[in-house]
Amino acid sequence: MQRISRWVLGGSVDANGWYLCLEIFWSSIYGVASGFTTALAVRLGASNTAISWMTSGAALSALLIVPLAGRFLQRRAKRRRLILFALFLSRASALLFIVTPLVRQSSVAPGLLVILISLLATVPMHVFNVGFPPFLSEAIPLAERAKVFAARNTLASVTGISFSVIFGWALVAMPFPLNYQVMFFIGFIFATLSSYYLARVRVEEPALALEPPPAPVPAAPVAPRPPLRQRLGSLWAELQAERGFVRFNVNTFLHAFGMWMAGPLYTLYLLRELGLGENWLGILGAVTSVSAILGYQVWRRVIERWGEPNTLKLTMLLLGAYPLLLGLSGWPPVILLAGAVHGLVSAGVSLAHFNTQLRVLPPAKGHAFTALNMTFMNSGIMVAPLIGVALANRFGLGVTLVACGLVAILGATSFYLWPVEAPALRPGARAAADASPAAN
Repeated sequence: MQRISRWVLGGSVDANGWYLCLEIFWSSIYGVASGFTTALAVRLGASNTAISWMTSGAALSALLIVPLAGRFLQRRAKRRRLILFALFLSRASALLFIVTPLVRQSSVAPGLLVILISLLATVPMHVFNVGFPPFLSEAIPLAERAKVFAARNTLASVTGISFSVIFGWALVAMPFPLNYQVMFFIGFIFATLSSYYLARVRVEEPALALEPPPAPVPAAPVAPRPPLRQRLGSLWAELQAERGFVRFNVNTFLHAFGMWMAGPLYTLYLLRELGLGENWLGILGAVTSVSAILGYQVWRRVIERWGEPNTLKLTMLLLGAYPLLLGLSGWPPVILLAGAVHGLVSAGVSLAHFNTQLRVLPPAKGHAFTALNMTFMNSGIMVAPLIGVALANRFGLGVTLVACGLVAILGATSFYLWPVEAPALRPGARAAADASPAAN
């Protein structure tokens, strides 16, 4: 294992890093399969507006679930089992997609049924998404994060190359709906393997007391819940003390709004307006993954030289070129070029943005502030796709994609106007472990 880990990770790491790399390999196969869910809904006749609700509806459920999940996980000692179970429930939706094309006697059209199942699957996924960033920060020492994250992203890209092409061509070659049924079944099997390796990752969680409970004592009177104005005031005071967290979220929101607007338009543009098949979706995904592999190696060195803040500014500014280039031309070679640019730039965003997010999270309130981050972002994700589709229905998909790219580029300038203050790792349980030679 050590020899393989040195080859994959560029050096030896602890067992957690190795298991996380194995996990992402199997998870990426499922991720490629689930990426064709929108195409399945389109093939089953879902409307443009219904497609937009795959993103907007997921964001709406996040606004309801994420705050509850953040508080729930923050108060639990054994969080790992909870987030693993939530992940399994979400991925089990692949089994429902297998039977959806066979539904004939139903008041809900098959295309809309795909969207409803997809939205239901997001509910447990929100719980996992709240718990996963703090889980990673506990599982991987600070000194190894860049190496492990780069290796995970590279493995995901390599896997995406192969299976984007395989699944894309299989969907064209095999009869419908058998093609989608086989793909989702394979994806579910590999997702199960991913969950197995994720379950082997060990983190330092507070142990439950084994001693018998103390003798009961009279319950203390329950203090009344503070009024809403007081709670909002306390939250505002906490945010004032975390300026790096606030700037990170505001800047990300301003940039990402344009990308969120474009989100549901890509598949509609390729399948409906340009008349391309799923094989082109697969080729585009493969090209994006190839450029991302190169990007992870390049940006890893750039980050070492320029630092995360400067890298974050540049990559966020360049990311809006993807919908811009896609909408300017309906010619497949230019579309592939846009995918290559997107993969190259998004690799840098992935490394710099996620590491910055981990740094600006208050160590003692990781789950609560992750939930706050997700709630804020999902308020935009809920609205932006609806705006994007409404504009596309009026002005056309290509023109709207260009507009989305311009909005994203303009929003990314906020990282220059209000630079994110990303502090070094602050005192906490993981910081103490990182400082210990035994932890490395």
